[in-house]
Amino acid sequence: MSDPSSQRAALEELLKARDEGSADFLLSVVIPCMNEEEVLAETVKRLVSVLDSAELRFELILVDDGSTDSTPRLLREIREKEQRVRVIRLSRNFGHQVAITAGLEHARGDATVIIDAPFDEQIVRYRNPARYWGLPVDGPPSCRCLDFDA
Repeated sequence: MSDPSSQRAALEELLKARDEGSADFLLSVVIPCMNEEEVLAETVKRLVSVLDSAELRFELILVDDGSTDSTPRLLREIREKEQRVRVIRLSRNFGHQVAITAGLEHARGDATVIIDAPFDEQIVRYRNPARYWGLPVDGPPSCRCLDFDA
């Protein structure tokens, strides 16, 4: 698990980028899920905590890619408790990239971040998102690029 102080420090850069833009800034976080029953609740809890501490307005888009365990039930429970969570359930397993694409198509944010469950330091390992703010990437014009380290 990552250190909360490092999460806070990294998210301050994102806050700076947000503050330079619209007061209505919304961050979309897309999380593809496939049989994630063991990590799903903790992933959402930690991610909500990090984003709340950064005072970001956000939505979590959890995409169930045809899970065969209790992931669908857990997603329903999480959605009932957390109004900023949106759930997309695919009818069968279409694969990671299709799940990501489904999440991106439903994202309403000014910026979109894609992470995998379990939550790790991916969201805080970007270098300088302000440098990339608002630059379109290949694909739909609504997509924007945040640069992530490997």
